[in-house]
Amino acid sequence: MRRYYHNQGGIDRRNKLASFLAIVSGAMLIASGTTGVSSWQRIHDATIAVINIPLVERLFFLVFILASLGGLTVIWGAILIRKNFVRTGKLLIWLGSGIGLVSLLVDLFTTVSNDGLSLAILFSLAPLGVLLSFVAQIIAKPTRYY
Repeated sequence: MRRYYHNQGGIDRRNKLASFLAIVSGAMLIASGTTGVSSWQRIHDATIAVINIPLVERLFFLVFILASLGGLTVIWGAILIRKNFVRTGKLLIWLGSGIGLVSLLVDLFTTVSNDGLSLAILFSLAPLGVLLSFVAQIIAKPTRYY
């Protein structure tokens, strides 16, 4: 039995927009030098304190490799969304941007509590890149099969 996309194999507008936003986000993350490693390091430390299994260490190693590429991983995810591999693309965007909105809020809270609030922090490329990657993940939807 053959399966067809509802738009006959094309990509819908939502995913085109999500792909575009993710590419812009990835470029911003590359330009700012931001990667998702710091957020994943915190999760790794908390997880290993509770579950110290070698398999978990190996999985985190893979996550660290993808997260260390930062914006490149986000752009790779955008390309996959464009090719209708939406779930995998969203996962790569999530890994490359460092969890997304949660890490953005934690980093902003840490910066504000240490240095005070500055407009330069809010409008720098890193937070805007993470925010755009979060929006791209929300917009992207897998196409349905009939």
